[in-house]
Amino acid sequence: MKITKLTLISLFVVLPDLVQAELILLDQIECVVCGPERNTPLVDTDASWKRDLNGNFIEMQKQIQQDIVSQQVIAEKMPMEPAAAQKYIEGLKTQNNLSDSDLTAMFAEVGRTTPEGLSLLHDQYVQEFFMHYKFKSQLVATDDEISEHYNEFPQFVEGWVDITIAHIPYEQSSRETVKSQVESFVSTGKADNLTVPWGSAIRIATDDIAKDKEFVLTMDVDQTLIRETDGQFELYKLTEKEPTKLKPLSECRASIIDHLNRKKLEKMLSAHNQTVREFIDIIPLGNKEIKLNV
Repeated sequence: MKITKLTLISLFVVLPDLVQAELILLDQIECVVCGPERNTPLVDTDASWKRDLNGNFIEMQKQIQQDIVSQQVIAEKMPMEPAAAQKYIEGLKTQNNLSDSDLTAMFAEVGRTTPEGLSLLHDQYVQEFFMHYKFKSQLVATDDEISEHYNEFPQFVEGWVDITIAHIPYEQSSRETVKSQVESFVSTGKADNLTVPWGSAIRIATDDIAKDKEFVLTMDVDQTLIRETDGQFELYKLTEKEPTKLKPLSECRASIIDHLNRKKLEKMLSAHNQTVREFIDIIPLGNKEIKLNV
């Protein structure tokens, strides 16, 4: 098939002393998706100006993929109900309490006309249907696979400690006196002529504890330790702690299944993509490099 490069132009006519015409480029076709059901032109503004319903630009490659999927649903005669996409759109409106005018306003915010916005929602449903029918319905993680992954990649609940700290300064001449008072306080809980200015409790994750403070990990609840730095004694009191522990399989099961299914889906898609290349062609017409990478 030979396709002549097409360019959309707007002709503005200005009539001063002499008739002049100026050609202004508004848009241009970047590529044509040639599939079993149709040839679909994709233009520059589809990727550079128009956005999806989340306000994000849609890369040309993704638009190519979406069109290929839409054609596959038709070509392979997948059992999608004719009104299913419309029911899906009506369901979204009901769930989000949206009127038709609300949808129109939402489409306009992302540079879409109402028909274009409805087409996006239709394509969104088709993509989900295709993925479920073709692949997701076949994804089943076995108990053996789940257990193997759990043992190979253990997940942990990070531990933490609650610490309160007091700083008690001293002059070099009074160091021994203050030291004796501090030691007395730690051993008996009280000391004459000594006020211990405890700060608020600080919760620190086990992995965030500094190397020189790792001694707190060996402390018992309500235990107090003394550390001396330049010109002061530091008192550390452990008020509460939770050690790092292995997550039980029951808590990891859902995330493991999701991970295993995504890996299986990647392999299934890769194998499927090889067959797609046999009946899909992408003809580049614009300035961008277009690759068939579905």
